[in-house]
Amino acid sequence: MQNTYRMTVTGSHQEGMAAVNEKVFFFPTVYCNETPLFRGEIRWTLCRNLTEQVQEGVIRLENRVPFMSCSSPEPAYLKCVFRFVPEEGDAYSQEIGVLVAPEGLKPSLPAPDDFDDFWNCQKERLLAIPLNLRLQPLPSSGPEIEAFDLTADCAGMPVRGELLRPADRRGRLPAIIVPQGAGVRSAGVGTAQYWAARGFLALDINAHGIENGHEPFWYRTLSEGALRDYPARGFDSGDPEKAYALGMFLRMKRAIDAVASLPEWDGRNLIVYGGSQGAWQSFAGAYLDSRVSTLVSWIPAGSDMFNGGWPCQGAMPCRSEKRDSYERVLPYFDNCSFASRLRIPVMIAAGLIDNVCKADGVMAVYNSCPSEKKELSLHYQMGHETPECVRTALDRFVMRNLK
Repeated sequence: MQNTYRMTVTGSHQEGMAAVNEKVFFFPTVYCNETPLFRGEIRWTLCRNLTEQVQEGVIRLENRVPFMSCSSPEPAYLKCVFRFVPEEGDAYSQEIGVLVAPEGLKPSLPAPDDFDDFWNCQKERLLAIPLNLRLQPLPSSGPEIEAFDLTADCAGMPVRGELLRPADRRGRLPAIIVPQGAGVRSAGVGTAQYWAARGFLALDINAHGIENGHEPFWYRTLSEGALRDYPARGFDSGDPEKAYALGMFLRMKRAIDAVASLPEWDGRNLIVYGGSQGAWQSFAGAYLDSRVSTLVSWIPAGSDMFNGGWPCQGAMPCRSEKRDSYERVLPYFDNCSFASRLRIPVMIAAGLIDNVCKADGVMAVYNSCPSEKKELSLHYQMGHETPECVRTALDRFVMRNLK
């Protein structure tokens, strides 16, 4: 019978943070048929801020206390990748991360001098367009939750989403808006249903203003065609008016307008709640509308994009031949700029082995936020995902901050 292998890695700083020049230890263990293995070798690579390889080495499993150690003389995000190749079968890899002096990680670019003027102009443009809110009833599995296809006019493509509310309402309701992560899909993916069942007025919007409820092929055609490579579109143009994200963020603002216009809303609690690209839209929405009462985000995209935060990690704008164009446009759309204006309760959850939304960029966003009610949840072995324990912490933050 073929042997089965797995590898685990633990660390000396499970809270995910260390001081400058402080030694951090990582301990890999390889199991063969669920028994620790004491022969063979593990190769490791250490990277700084996800893009710069700074060290590599080999750990011999014959050493009964296998480990590697590292430190940094300055604030940094360190991630180590361990790789074990057995005598037979596939290689096994595991990652672990740590932030060194994370309070010192700052945005690579400040908000532009005309940042507020630019967005005030966009909001005035939106004000000139009537909301024209339409709600079309949707079938539901039972009488407890009412569902509606929501459409509202916007600059460019309209807002399209799925609005849910408890049917047995007593009084007015807190509201929550759930923008989607990256991709091209219909609204109605589960999270809004959860909040409606808990007594919220809940709106799930798709990012693009496209129609909801089509077959998967319809969305795949858009994803491979008109909306292919949309996330960073226009950032290299030198003109913030040409960024695809502009329309996406104005739809987020108009979604807030739509919810706030509903007589069921309690007028006090309007939460924006999103992960990855949905977090990016949530930061924009919280900045663009003072009626937002709480921002809850996890693995947020749009974080310090000039330094390679998604969706710009492939282009690496700070090293691109189009650096000047990126430098001109990106700060208008960066979470660091939005966060610098927020004083509402803000929660950010980040994974220290997230290869999509880099932890150093996420920390730059957190450090930019002046709110006295901000909370950070770091997970040193979490990638671009949302484990149940993280979702539970996010939900508790929502409930603690209801007015």
